[in-house]
Amino acid sequence: MNKCWTVALVAILMLPNLATSADVAKDAYAKGKSCLDKKDYDAAIPAFAEAIRLDPTNADAYCGRGLAYVKKGEPDKAKAEEDFAQAKKLGYKAK
Repeated sequence: MNKCWTVALVAILMLPNLATSADVAKDAYAKGKSCLDKKDYDAAIPAFAEAIRLDPTNADAYCGRGLAYVKKGEPDKAKAEEDFAQAKKLGYKAK
């Protein structure tokens, strides 16, 4: 098999993994949002963190985690400010 076909085959085999990763990131964000809506901030924070780990360009995840930090209480205010700043940097616009 020539080199071009090998590269093409590897690329095709990797496509399902990319889609799966995006789906996992969306699922993690949805879990964080659900926990936030239920006021379970201790569960929302790691869910949003996982969404951010999987997709560091997800401004909504940064904003959600920042909001969870704010709702959780004062000791996490600096972390919330960092997340809000990153969300803004990524282009987050309040809805």
